[in-house]
Amino acid sequence: LVAHSMGGLVARAALKQGASPRVNRLVMLGTPNHGSFMATQAIRATLDTIRTLAKFDLRHNAEELCAQVFNTFPSLYQLLPSPRKFSAFDLFDPAAWPPDGPQPLPDLLRAARELPDQLAPPSDRFHLIVGVNQETVTGLELRDRQFAYTQSRAGDGTVPLAFAQLDGVSTHYVDESHGSLPNHAQVARAVDSNFAAILPISASRTASGES
Repeated sequence: LVAHSMGGLVARAALKQGASPRVNRLVMLGTPNHGSFMATQAIRATLDTIRTLAKFDLRHNAEELCAQVFNTFPSLYQLLPSPRKFSAFDLFDPAAWPPDGPQPLPDLLRAARELPDQLAPPSDRFHLIVGVNQETVTGLELRDRQFAYTQSRAGDGTVPLAFAQLDGVSTHYVDESHGSLPNHAQVARAVDSNFAAILPISASRTASGES
């Protein structure tokens, strides 16, 4: 089973719910196993994709679209950074969010906090391919009650490397952006050959976001 991005979380949930005997190997491409700051940006209507979509709506701005549409998606909350990797403050507490602008829905925040318990734990059947050396939001802090993001090259442009990695899971690294991982020829060859094709980036080079 080969899954890209959140598809890896869907696959892990399916394994937890009984699909495990049918799957010999799970290959995850850029899966945000511990979330992504993209989710906080989307909820707050600052994500570039949200701003671009809003340009096609002649009646609603980005903030209104988030409040009325995007912030009602449970899956968006399930992509919030896990407390296991991000502990500066509690993103699953509505009071921790900036007081102005689009707000998360408390019920969906509470439900999303339970996601880790709904996923199959890491196993030797799992393989992970992650993109690195792309400018990625890898940090978040509160400044004057507003979100302030920091960036580095320790990620694929969407998912920070630390948020993709799972302890004990075979992990391979490639210079590629999140959305292009499934189209990368060397990634396809590695998956097809059960990773006999060596991917070019080592874990030691990606830990600091080094290019």
